Amino acid sequence: MLWGGTLEAEKGTDLGTEFINVVAEMVELIGKGNISDFFPSLARFDVQGIASRAKQLLSVIEKILNSAIEKQMSEAAKQDGGLSLKHERKGFLQFLLELNEHGDDAESLTLQQIKALLTSTKCILAIDT
Repeated sequence: MLWGGTLEAEKGTDLGTEFINVVAEMVELIGKGNISDFFPSLARFDVQGIASRAKQLLSVIEKILNSAIEKQMSEAAKQDGGLSLKHERKGFLQFLLELNEHGDDAESLTLQQIKALLTSTKCILAIDT
């Protein structure tokens, strides 16, 4: 749903499943009690390993989103009209990339903002289910 037909066939299914699992684990980490919240002086030691695991998960999420964005942009580059004329059914990612490509300074989004929107959208969906 997030990136529409960008990642089709088995690779898309595997990537979507991996993305769901990583985001679910990230949501679980967010809800986990952290001793560093009660004793801030222990934060630099990462006693429970929560910070290091969160960094690993963010790295995986970044790779997945980069893959989806690169695939979408490479498919759009093959088409004459670019992102806006691709096909009738557009995914959320394609709408965001169109804002990145055609929007003016006030309305455009950076790739970092697009990744943040995709991640937060998936986190909200994971929390709701």
